[in-house]
Amino acid sequence: MLANWKIVTAIFVTWLVLCAPAESSQPSQVVEQLQHSLLSVMKQGDQLDYEHRYQLLEPIVIKSHDLPFIAKVTVGKYWRTFDDEQKASFVDTLSRLSIAMYADRFDGYGGETFSFVAQKELPRGKMLVETILTKSDGENVQFNYLLRHNKNEWRIINIIVDGVSDLAVRRAEYTSILQSDGFSPLTAKIEDQIGRYSNSH
Repeated sequence: MLANWKIVTAIFVTWLVLCAPAESSQPSQVVEQLQHSLLSVMKQGDQLDYEHRYQLLEPIVIKSHDLPFIAKVTVGKYWRTFDDEQKASFVDTLSRLSIAMYADRFDGYGGETFSFVAQKELPRGKMLVETILTKSDGENVQFNYLLRHNKNEWRIINIIVDGVSDLAVRRAEYTSILQSDGFSPLTAKIEDQIGRYSNSH
């Protein structure tokens, strides 16, 4: 009973953090709020299981990421071949995958910290926010976030970790599957990935 009460308390405290309004809509603050939320969940790793982390991270991922845009870009020219139902289904599936990845990877705290490096303006109205994740062993990992302005808010559309673009990796994989197998096998593969994240805990 005590353990359940601790989980409820942890969820409530983290919910307050996640739902706190951002001070402004600057790209760097969108990233800062996401990273602050990730650290908050990580610090409660001994109290929150995968499902609770998923529930807590869902609103912040949806708020900070332009998931419909990401879904469209990851399939390239094949987006035009999807009907409306397939488009909605793919956005939902890819959104759940994104949340599942965060819930799986940010599952415990060992003294990690995020630090801001720079914010840079890019062509076509996009912005790049450069940050560093310092791991518990002192290793630094570069986390760069690409953002676009959408509906009066800055939203993340790509994350580049130590020079590797998540969007480019996904696009190469997904378009290859679409070319060889089609829509249903692609969504089945993504659902399988979501299931593996859930079952690994």
